Amino acid sequence: MGETSETAEVQVLQADGVARVVVSNPAKRNAMTLAIKQQLIEAFQKLDDDAGTRCVVVTGAGTKSFISGADISEFDKHRFDLKAEAEYLKITTAAVMAPAQASKPVIASIRGACAGGGLQLAVNCDIRIAARSAFFIMPAARLGLGYPYPLIANFVSLLGRGRVADLFMSARRVSAEEALAIGLVNQVVADDEFESAVASYAADVAANAPLALKVVKESIRRFAGTTSTHIPSDVQQMLDACTASQDAIEGRTAFREKRKPLFRGR
Repeated sequence: MGETSETAEVQVLQADGVARVVVSNPAKRNAMTLAIKQQLIEAFQKLDDDAGTRCVVVTGAGTKSFISGADISEFDKHRFDLKAEAEYLKITTAAVMAPAQASKPVIASIRGACAGGGLQLAVNCDIRIAARSAFFIMPAARLGLGYPYPLIANFVSLLGRGRVADLFMSARRVSAEEALAIGLVNQVVADDEFESAVASYAADVAANAPLALKVVKESIRRFAGTTSTHIPSDVQQMLDACTASQDAIEGRTAFREKRKPLFRGR
């Protein structure tokens, strides 16, 4: 499949030991629908079982956006009560953690907007390479949304407490250069050299010994504590309360109406 399709889907393109997993939803800046999240889970499972795949590159279709987050227009359909919310978060968590759970090296190739769930997906990759024009946002608090404990834990493992607090509490936009300075990305490359730089890096990784790469990744993952999905019960209760709050409804409504939300803390 080419990368010009207007269908919201995940495309997998393979060549020379490198698989490119492309999130494609052009109408919504590659926002992830629930179907896209399920396809991501399936794609990573298949690639992990494919002996010919030595390295995986995750990216978004086109040049304007890596992944702009979740498709918020689906929230009322899939997050209408706590039971539905739990199922939605189960699929979401499995999708964005798929790169971390995979046994093979995964590179995030980031152009344009990397926001919300797209940023979480990138954080769960082993290496993040950004174009100079890329930018990063974690807008959950601006939308009245809590964030699952295991996913927060992965951010803290990568960036530390202070920087994660800044990203989540301010919901501000972070440039590629700042992302490099705080350790959110590994490399920043000029836009006109970006594709070739990512391809060259992926080829170098794919040329290395698969068993050596596997044990390095697993050792890093265990030491960093990014394999656990255990959620403390009191934190889950707080997340449930946030999900069911009037502020969560207000956040989604304000986003749709393109206005500033009025949060009341209830």
